[in-house]
Amino acid sequence: MEPNAFLVCFLTVCLFGGIFGESPTVYITKQCGKSVNISEQNFVELSPATRPRITNTTCRLNLAPFSPNSNDSGLVLTIEHIGLSSKTSGACLNNRINIYDGTEKLNKQDICGRYLDQQTFVTNSTAHHMMGIELISRDYQQRDISLKAVVTPYHNGPCFSNEFQCANGRCISVNLICNKHDNCGDHSDELNKLCGLLYLSVAAIVGIILAVLAAIICIPCLFIVFCCKGNRRRRVVYQRI
Repeated sequence: MEPNAFLVCFLTVCLFGGIFGESPTVYITKQCGKSVNISEQNFVELSPATRPRITNTTCRLNLAPFSPNSNDSGLVLTIEHIGLSSKTSGACLNNRINIYDGTEKLNKQDICGRYLDQQTFVTNSTAHHMMGIELISRDYQQRDISLKAVVTPYHNGPCFSNEFQCANGRCISVNLICNKHDNCGDHSDELNKLCGLLYLSVAAIVGIILAVLAAIICIPCLFIVFCCKGNRRRRVVYQRI
């Protein structure tokens, strides 16, 4: 197989794996006070409920990197969406999120508000600390709140054959490139030049599949139409005779 063709096929499989393979989700309120080992990409949300109403709650979820390839590992967490109460007089009074590397608070200011631009937090891999995600709610009005983040385990190089090396030197699973999530923490897994080729290849494959389906449906229909016309002509000939 041509090297380029092999590369296209490989990347296509990776993308379809990302589309049809669902990453697990951990919920802060459901696993409050617990520690979860992260060995693959995980999503983090507040609650399994679509529109959770959380009141007067403090929950901390601890995430620990699990990397069988290296002890020099850590976690990258990117907040993709947040919908919490807005600041009052410059402070997050009702609901807020804090991110920790062990006992060290990573965010300089409490996180709250809505539709926050993506923010990325990284644990110090040399300290082997857990990443803590803390929800503090002092809200009694039961507002709808939401959070969605993606967390990715990594280790520092050298990378293995089944891994992708980020521009910042971190190693992540090769299955995570071009999945529209910032798994590296510097977007280098999404800015890769191969992503454009991958998306184009998938679009071509989808076009071919649609064309084949159309042919499967249309050809029998055309055959039936021609048969019906032939039968009508024979009937007309017989009637004339």
